[in-house]
Amino acid sequence: MLLRIRDEERGVAMIVAIMVLFVVLLLSAAVYAQSVHNSTQSADHRKRLQSVDAAEAGLNYFFNCVGHTQPANLSACAVSQTVAVAPGTSSFSVSPTWYSDANGTLQVDPATFNNTTLPKSVKVVSTGITNGKIIRKMESFIALPNPTSGSVKGAVLVDLSVTFNNNFTLTGDNISNGDIYVTCENSQAACNASITSGNQVINGSIYVPKGSLTISAQAHISGSVWANGSVTIDHPQAVVDHDATSSTSSLTVSRGNVTGTGSYCTGSAPSSSNVHGGTIQQCQGAPPSVDFPKIPYNLSDWQTGCGRSPLANCYAEVPFGTPGSSDPTACALADNYIEGTGSGFAGGAGVPAGFSGVIVRILSTCPFTTTNNAQISLGADLAIVSNGPINLSQQSTWTGVGGNREMHLNVPWGTSCPTGDITVGNNTNFNSLISLSIYTPCTAHMSNQNAFYGQVIGGSVDIANNWKMNYQEVTLPGADVSGFNEDIAYIREIA
Repeated sequence: MLLRIRDEERGVAMIVAIMVLFVVLLLSAAVYAQSVHNSTQSADHRKRLQSVDAAEAGLNYFFNCVGHTQPANLSACAVSQTVAVAPGTSSFSVSPTWYSDANGTLQVDPATFNNTTLPKSVKVVSTGITNGKIIRKMESFIALPNPTSGSVKGAVLVDLSVTFNNNFTLTGDNISNGDIYVTCENSQAACNASITSGNQVINGSIYVPKGSLTISAQAHISGSVWANGSVTIDHPQAVVDHDATSSTSSLTVSRGNVTGTGSYCTGSAPSSSNVHGGTIQQCQGAPPSVDFPKIPYNLSDWQTGCGRSPLANCYAEVPFGTPGSSDPTACALADNYIEGTGSGFAGGAGVPAGFSGVIVRILSTCPFTTTNNAQISLGADLAIVSNGPINLSQQSTWTGVGGNREMHLNVPWGTSCPTGDITVGNNTNFNSLISLSIYTPCTAHMSNQNAFYGQVIGGSVDIANNWKMNYQEVTLPGADVSGFNEDIAYIREIA
């Protein structure tokens, strides 16, 4: 019997099969483990790359912020934001360290920054994180050799109440940014805006941060209208393509059309037949505002670009007259310098070497006046800065030649009014190569058929019939610092 049991082979196949299955199971487990490992490694690698990308996005955000932010607001460049990526969720956090020297040794508090106390360099660390656990850090050191100044938003800035009652067209430099700001910064009383007659086309928005807005004439506003006080629209051909908002008072749309939403604080909702985007009762903060720039005259503000390439904002000063004098000879000589063909401006040929343009600096309070039908070529930048009124007479033609040119009509802040009025006469023309900046604390009188590229900034602005302007932001030397030129020393990943 024992011999029979020893020779019995039944069941061996099952044992062999089980052993084979076990070996296959081990191999499968190894393959699965390797596959999961590779997938995890790939996912982790992707997340590391996403974190690096997020950290680099933080640096790019910071670079842009520093280049376009006033000194007092630089602390706002230290931000944490999410980044739209998939799969997973990534974010960055920016931590800058500011220095008062170019070498990064003397640390300084950004709360102390203003237009005269400026940083000279900054070290920034951007931390990128994906899914809350994969962290990578990027670091950069940036020297800030030169602040940039003069960028002021808005096609038309008015510091007092304003009434538009003539036909005019205001075009933005993109689809709809030819904005009007009624700043009222230097007025203690309510400061209102109204459109009472005429036919206005405004390719932008109207903002009234300290008063009310009334539209009782034909007007097409391609942006929004927003006032801190009441907003009233009462004309069958008044059209607002976007929203109409009153922050603290009522919204009335008796006639006309608002395509977007109507927001109001007090009173009843306007008719839904006139406000097509619906209405909402919500009191809110004041509209967006722009500080009215208070710009005195300092030659150094007009020479911040000297020695740099390409050469810009580097003006040679050519003075006429004496301070406090009203001698008209000074203004006559200044006009002859600009219009003459001798050794003066002469289309830019007379600009001294090493300068991008000329400041015709009229120190007397005499009225500077060009001749009727003057033909003036700008082969270089030109600024007319006067202590008295500036008048461009009728039918003068200003032509930029050889490239884009900046032209400034400037009356310094502090000039008494109406001494500092600026008048651009009927049919005055500027070609598209000229970017024109008009600045006065008094009144800017814009007469018929003025079609130009630039900005108008005035304590008051008076617009005549058939006036046309294409908004183009122009540097205003002496205005608040609006950002910084950046010299990036390095960008590297750190532990």
